[in-house]
Amino acid sequence: MQPASDPCPEPGEGDRAVEASARLQLRVWSLVRGRFDALRTTSGLTQSELAITLNVPRSQICVWLGDPEKMTIKAAGRLLAAMGAELDCQLSERSQQPPSR
Repeated sequence: MQPASDPCPEPGEGDRAVEASARLQLRVWSLVRGRFDALRTTSGLTQSELAITLNVPRSQICVWLGDPEKMTIKAAGRLLAAMGAELDCQLSERSQQPPSR
């Protein structure tokens, strides 16, 4: 794999990186959203309560929880902390390795 600063990546290399990034972003969002939904069901947590805890407008909570592309890692961490959780990450080998050079 070429360094990120290379202006001419191999064909398809950028596509794989974009797809991997999108999968990761969706997974993080799904976990945060799932935690919120569970707490909403079990203890009545509301977006307004999260907003007060995080000192942000309720509309910001709505944006984060409503669109995976709008939730940053920092936002995910803040939301999870406010909901009494944290995210553990795990590195996995890809099932198909890129061709060697």
